[in-house]
Amino acid sequence: MTLTAGRHALCVLIDDPDQLPEAVTAFKAKGYRFLGREPLFALDIPQRTIFLDHPVRRVTTIDDAAAIAKAARSKQILPDHLNTDDSACRLFAAFHEQTPIGWVRSIRTHDNCAWVSNMFVNPDYRRRGIGRSLLSAMLEDDLRLGVQWSVLLASLTGALLYPRIGYVQQGLLLIFSPIRKTRVGI
Repeated sequence: MTLTAGRHALCVLIDDPDQLPEAVTAFKAKGYRFLGREPLFALDIPQRTIFLDHPVRRVTTIDDAAAIAKAARSKQILPDHLNTDDSACRLFAAFHEQTPIGWVRSIRTHDNCAWVSNMFVNPDYRRRGIGRSLLSAMLEDDLRLGVQWSVLLASLTGALLYPRIGYVQQGLLLIFSPIRKTRVGI
């Protein structure tokens, strides 16, 4: 019989980028493969900066959800979350006519904390304030629902946007996975 280890990842938060080489070396020595790093940001929502330069709406219809799923090539929200005011997952979108040009999700992780997920703006519409407007609309709704903290992982591009809203980088999240080993016999 052949057994393989279950799939999982190990995440390590470091607060100093200079620690990166040492951390990677230490986890490689323990049998982990380094998959990458992403800046981790947090925002005390009442301290945010608001930008509502473009119209953004919460997605509450099957038609809007389907249009975004088609543009994203994957479902971004389940039908059960569309009409529940304080849903665990809420999707916000900007449209040009009927075409979605950007979207972002807020996923409640705790009573007072939400995770920003799948922030996207179509490349043809970037650098026009749409991302700021998406985040601002989402954060306004988060605050209305009692969420105090917003957290996210950032791409290199996002890492430039998020501080403008008020997010503060907390560190780098390092992602590792075990090197797969096959064991024979039991």
